[in-house]
Amino acid sequence: GRVSKFEKKTALSNPPLPHSLPTLQSEASKKYDISPADTLKILQGLYEKKYTTYPRSDCSYLPESLYDNRERVLDAVRKTNREYESYRFDTSLKSQAWNTAKIEEHFAVIPTGEIPQNLSDEEQSIFDLVARRYAAQFLPPQEFATIVIEFDIEGEFFRAISRQCVKEGWHILYAKDTEEDEKEPETKIPDATTGEP
Repeated sequence: GRVSKFEKKTALSNPPLPHSLPTLQSEASKKYDISPADTLKILQGLYEKKYTTYPRSDCSYLPESLYDNRERVLDAVRKTNREYESYRFDTSLKSQAWNTAKIEEHFAVIPTGEIPQNLSDEEQSIFDLVARRYAAQFLPPQEFATIVIEFDIEGEFFRAISRQCVKEGWHILYAKDTEEDEKEPETKIPDATTGEP
């Protein structure tokens, strides 16, 4: 058989937008089995303690005026979870989340910059989901190599497609979750050239 086509492209995946109440409820339910009603109750408590912004928001965007507060918020996030100290956040990045034009009544749920004290396990879990989405805005996109290889063996046509992570980018914040969830190992296709046996 011979390779009849080899194509390799790079694709980028931007960080997910900060949480709205519905996206937070969905993730809390999947990851921690916390009901939507309990998520709202916990989030309301965090808001009343001034650790997170207004909870009843269905928006995932942020006003550009809050961009100047990013250093303070990231500092508070680092102090609530030592894991964040190992990441190199780039505060010069400005993701698509910062878009005043897309905000109607309320903006996305984010940490305020106040350092949380004495949180219960559930409060810590919800705060971390909020903080992680915010922190992801200051990491580069995840980079993939998409490979398509076609070849024929004695007149029969075969095609294989692979999507391989080249640079983790923001996804490093979620790597532990992915390892547990992945059922299939990543299939790697080696580089090839057209006409190669």
